Amino acid sequence: MHGLGGVVDWGIFERHQLAANAIGVAIFVQHGTSTISQDQFKEMPRVGTGEAHLATEYQKITFDLIAKHSPELAAQMNDYMAALMNPELTEEQLTEEIVES
Repeated sequence: MHGLGGVVDWGIFERHQLAANAIGVAIFVQHGTSTISQDQFKEMPRVGTGEAHLATEYQKITFDLIAKHSPELAAQMNDYMAALMNPELTEEQLTEEIVES
């Protein structure tokens, strides 16, 4: 769900949280966090938001620029992120996860 235009449907979070609690999983990722108010941001833990994506596209653009101008630094950054991920994944799986993120 996006906070597009600064509007968040908190009811949908609450309805889905009931289902998530029933089966024992966390399910919410808030996209578009940079477009919502600070008060709405503070509500996220109350409704069970597990992740908040802030400026994801900006981060992708920044990484692409780094990769273009400093491939060595980009490789180090990639290796660092891969090390934080599941150690049981193969290098190919890690690369796929990073690219898709």
